[in-house]
Amino acid sequence: MNERAPHSPQTLALQPTSASVAQARHWTVAQLSDHLGADHPAVERARLCVSELATNAIVHGGDAARRDCVTVSWTCDQTGEDCSSATTSEAMPGCVRVEVTADSDGPSRPHLATPHPIEPPGEHGRGLALVRAYAAAWGWEDRPQGRLTTWFDLPADPAAPLYTALDPERAFALGSE
Repeated sequence: MNERAPHSPQTLALQPTSASVAQARHWTVAQLSDHLGADHPAVERARLCVSELATNAIVHGGDAARRDCVTVSWTCDQTGEDCSSATTSEAMPGCVRVEVTADSDGPSRPHLATPHPIEPPGEHGRGLALVRAYAAAWGWEDRPQGRLTTWFDLPADPAAPLYTALDPERAFALGSE
């Protein structure tokens, strides 16, 4: 792996509208492509995951009257070997960390949806399961002034085991994180 010093966080502020999801996706891809290379497997996974988190922030964010913006930020620390055990609010060594922050509306927090056994899958409810499947780790953290940050980590090493095969157990296991 090409070792680099930790990368300073980069941030994009967006209006809480559906058009912002595409902006978040394009910005994240451009930023990570510039830093890691367009062929790096983290770029495509980040595209999918940031789309899901930005959508959730806009759809499930706080009262529209008080929402000012959604922020997307990323940082990369390529100085370590493994980021699969990240549980903190900071990127672990060896990780690309992407965060989406928005206003939070009450006590509800991000969680994996449990499918109903009789009803066919709906249009919504699978976003965090996709993030769980494609990221090394994910989580959320309350922020001041009623804001919530949801994050995911991807290995900075393009040869990381996460990129070689999608584990079906990881992809389809449901439950709370």
